[in-house]
Amino acid sequence: MLAAVNAVLAPHAERLLDEAKALKAQLAARWHVLQFMFTPANRDDLIGGWPSTSDEVSALEARNAPLAELHEKVWEFLSHVNVHDEGKAAVARWRQVCEQLLRNAEAPLPT
Repeated sequence: MLAAVNAVLAPHAERLLDEAKALKAQLAARWHVLQFMFTPANRDDLIGGWPSTSDEVSALEARNAPLAELHEKVWEFLSHVNVHDEGKAAVARWRQVCEQLLRNAEAPLPT
């Protein structure tokens, strides 16, 4: 039965690995570009000053500085990318499927 389970899971694991590698490359590229845009070395040139108070944020927004409006969202994302928490639900689904496959090699896989 274990050989049958392995035969069912192997192609899916291979596909997931290929997709994960592609997603990692996309995420890494986007993360670094956002960091470049909002890093202290570049932000004054790209954003036109960096707000440290709510009044300064309002002043930048009033000058139509759209990047300034994004700074909090960008830094929140850059500093809190956490694939572990987001992945727990997916792992739970696959754990259930693996248990089902040990009883029935025809059990449906998650999409």
